Amino acid sequence: MIPAPIEQLAAAFKKSGHSLYAVGGMVRNPLLGFPISDMDVTTDALPEESLRIGEELGLTAIPKAVNFGTVELIAKDKSWSVECTTFRADVYGPGGNHRPEGVRFSKDLESDAFRRDFTVNAIYQNTLTGEFVDPTGGLADLNDKLLRATSKDPSVIMRDDGLRVLRLVRFACELGFEVEKNTFAAAREYSAGLSDIPAERKYAELKKILLSDARYDAPQPGGEHAVLRALNLMHSINSLEYVIPELLEGEGITQNVQYHAYDVMHHSFHVAASAPPNLTLRLAALLHDVAKPVVF
Repeated sequence: MIPAPIEQLAAAFKKSGHSLYAVGGMVRNPLLGFPISDMDVTTDALPEESLRIGEELGLTAIPKAVNFGTVELIAKDKSWSVECTTFRADVYGPGGNHRPEGVRFSKDLESDAFRRDFTVNAIYQNTLTGEFVDPTGGLADLNDKLLRATSKDPSVIMRDDGLRVLRLVRFACELGFEVEKNTFAAAREYSAGLSDIPAERKYAELKKILLSDARYDAPQPGGEHAVLRALNLMHSINSLEYVIPELLEGEGITQNVQYHAYDVMHHSFHVAASAPPNLTLRLAALLHDVAKPVVF
């Protein structure tokens, strides 16, 4: 499961007295039978040490976000790249801003695990031995197809970073997972944190949400279309207000029953889900009736 270049990188880290673990989708996806999308690793080495090790291996080493412990290591031929982050604990200020106010680097993998959003994204794999380390119970949640916050108090996860409200929708629908009830309740309670997130970050998540059926073609609970489920989830956790509030204006506005089974908002959800998995078409379908409430 560990790509050969990562094994070579891990050997170099071990030679320097450090461990290297795969984490996130690099571990989660193969366990679900899905392809690896991003290569993310984490280490007890400080970012300056990670840069040095990468350069000694002949990699292009970029200090991507050194204050947060993140460097990017890229093969000279650009055939692969990996994002390497030092074990850390995050400190968030008030509001839902996605960016931590500060970090504390750590030698402790567990503190790193509990700063992450969902348990299935906090499974670690030793890149030399293949051994799994699972501080938050992500392996059981993978087996149960359940999306659950890493913290015993999910409100901490959702309150700290408003973007996690949209990430919950995206992961649930890309992977075809149910959302654990307390995690869902916390997302709904802290959806207003999205007001602190820049528009471009919300749009990046929205694009993935609107193509969630095409990501892994994962079956959804109850057989619902992934995009329809995603839009209904966004509505039920009160996140539409902070992403495309104009869609909410169509809720309850009925249409000619000879041609329409739903109000304007739900009709737009269904049309978007019925469009081919192309972002332009999905956006056009979702917004095609957005002015109808105003006209009415």
